[in-house]
Amino acid sequence: MKPFDEEQYTAWIDGRLTGRELADFEAQLEVGFANGLTKAQAEADRAAARNVGALLRDHFAEAPAPALKNTEFFNHQILRQIEAEAPQSAPPVPFPWLFRWMIWGGLSSLGIAALLFATLVLPTLHHPGPPPEYYAQILNASTEDAAISAVAIHSKQENVTVLWIDGLDYVPVTKAKN
Repeated sequence: MKPFDEEQYTAWIDGRLTGRELADFEAQLEVGFANGLTKAQAEADRAAARNVGALLRDHFAEAPAPALKNTEFFNHQILRQIEAEAPQSAPPVPFPWLFRWMIWGGLSSLGIAALLFATLVLPTLHHPGPPPEYYAQILNASTEDAAISAVAIHSKQENVTVLWIDGLDYVPVTKAKN
């Protein structure tokens, strides 16, 4: 058994099936082809559909739709309603002036900071100048033992300061490594 063919059923109700198609469809109706309807129920549906179709044809044949006088106005109203029902995209939001001023202020501050860094810090990094005169300073060179003397000797030519301690016991090299 074939599945129900709605197009063929509609064509049969409208009376558009002829010859072989009509005979095949009516044979399928007898076996319960059309939505489980019996042939008598299908014939009743066909008669009802033909009656409704005839009533509609008679009604519209007697009273055709009136011609519109203002077709432009009618079209305008329909287009306006279609546009109102269509989804609207959000309008572009203008960038607030406050944010623009904040961006320009931030960029100006960064420019000034870069300029100050380039003029004040970079020259000292590339040209550090002369080294300081002393890295360390000897404040006191005295001892508690009178046999030991300590003297600070500084050489400006070599830029070196040495603490010379005299009077200490000799420490052999083998013990100095331990």
